Amino acid sequence: MSRLRRAEVARLVAALVPVIVALTLAGAGVSSATDPVSGSCAAATDPSALTTGPIDGVDANAGVAGPEGPLSTCAADAPATPDPQPVAAPEPSDDPGPQEPAAEPASPGPAVAEPAADHLDAVSTEPAHGGGLQTARADEPSEAAPSADPEPTAHAPGAPSSASAAPAPDERRQRPRRASHTITVGHRRHAAHHITEQADVYFPPVFVDWAALTPFGAPEFGADEATRFPGPLFLLPIYQAAAAQYDVPWQILASINEIETNFGANTHHSSAGAVGWMQFLPSTWRTYGVDANGDGIENPEDPVDAIFAAARYLHASGSVQDLGRALFSYNHANWYVDRVLQRAVEIGSIPEDLLASLTAAGRKDAGALRRSTGASGYLAAHAEPDTIGRIMLLSDEDLATATLADARVQIYSCGRDDVRAGIVDRRILETIEYLAFAGDAPSVTSLRCGHSLHTATGNISEHAYGAAVDIARVNGIPVLGHQGAGSITDATIQELLKLGGSQRPHQIISLMTFAGAANTLALADHDDHIHIGFAPVRPLAGS
Repeated sequence: MSRLRRAEVARLVAALVPVIVALTLAGAGVSSATDPVSGSCAAATDPSALTTGPIDGVDANAGVAGPEGPLSTCAADAPATPDPQPVAAPEPSDDPGPQEPAAEPASPGPAVAEPAADHLDAVSTEPAHGGGLQTARADEPSEAAPSADPEPTAHAPGAPSSASAAPAPDERRQRPRRASHTITVGHRRHAAHHITEQADVYFPPVFVDWAALTPFGAPEFGADEATRFPGPLFLLPIYQAAAAQYDVPWQILASINEIETNFGANTHHSSAGAVGWMQFLPSTWRTYGVDANGDGIENPEDPVDAIFAAARYLHASGSVQDLGRALFSYNHANWYVDRVLQRAVEIGSIPEDLLASLTAAGRKDAGALRRSTGASGYLAAHAEPDTIGRIMLLSDEDLATATLADARVQIYSCGRDDVRAGIVDRRILETIEYLAFAGDAPSVTSLRCGHSLHTATGNISEHAYGAAVDIARVNGIPVLGHQGAGSITDATIQELLKLGGSQRPHQIISLMTFAGAANTLALADHDDHIHIGFAPVRPLAGS
């Protein structure tokens, strides 16, 4: 090779060597970045290089990814950490019944935690009828079989309590007042809650507009209407009387009664020691048990006493402010709260006029209450009608007598004759007494007597069939000139809007309306009185 040729080759090699070296170094860098095993993971820990994997997507294990692959493949450089072992679900235990409510915290926030051992109580029985819940939540423990414990005996009143001292519950209703024209209502449907069973309270708070539930369907009042309520009809007056006294939705009481004992079909002692129609622990019963029917015994095996005690307990647990939390205190499991709420909404979807007919039919069959339960009936003969709950358990005749004898209630002369003649709907008398016990003593100026057959619009007046009342004064203050926010009329209607079930008025007419309360109407000719009316009670087929 000539000298000139060798010089050209040398110059070419000298030019290529830097290129080859650069390519070699670049190849090594790529290999280091793309090899998840041998490459360094240091770059992958740079937050600017990370992307978040799906959380609710199909790939639940995607985690947080590096530039080209998941960080989990870079674990060779980190100390080994054992995978967490799944925690075994605790064995379900018998429902011990309602627990002592936790003390209210000094400021808004979670309640004081109950003992952890109580957080996973299971209900004692599954409703046996076809109307019950068909499926349980996926995270719900299986139901325990009914205990074969000996038959319970009635608890004698006055026994010393082994429970910690608890403040006496406030018997007066505490529901927050509605604001006229601006009130907002709760959610109509119950949303699913994804909460672990280890929670100390049920969260978030529960809001249900019980008055706005979607009915099952248009009431036809056919032969099968009595099947719309899954339990004995004689229980309906008890739920609603207890609800009025303690400001607890009657549907909640019915739901608990169904879930705990299948409407009294299984009231055996549970293995945890809970007893009676609503499954109370004896220590809790000694604090919250009541002699609701006035027979001299606080008896958890008596449905009247037990249902009233459950309402009293829920009210003391803060049901007015947070229904979910109160239910959680009754049985410390979130799935239990969900179940009670779901069933209560279903039961509460019975149309109001049908419910009124079912309730009337149940009250007429008070003998079934005695035969089926051994109870003394709705109210003992010598019981004093000294609470609104007891007033609502009176017979029609005794209710009329009690209303006429109530010094807080003023009724015009001709109207008193209507009451004596038995032509005034008992729901009107219950409403009058309800206001009197709430501290809103009414002066009645119109029942049926003295009122025209037709309204100003030409319709048949509810007064014509004894299902309406006009109130012109409350606590001696005239409605005329006292309407609007903060007035005596406002306060009275606020109280009436707490009524539910068959006691919920069909119409409340004044000069005021309340957003979310479709039964409130404003008419100019009602400047001097409050009109309260109910739809007529139609008999069930075959009754």
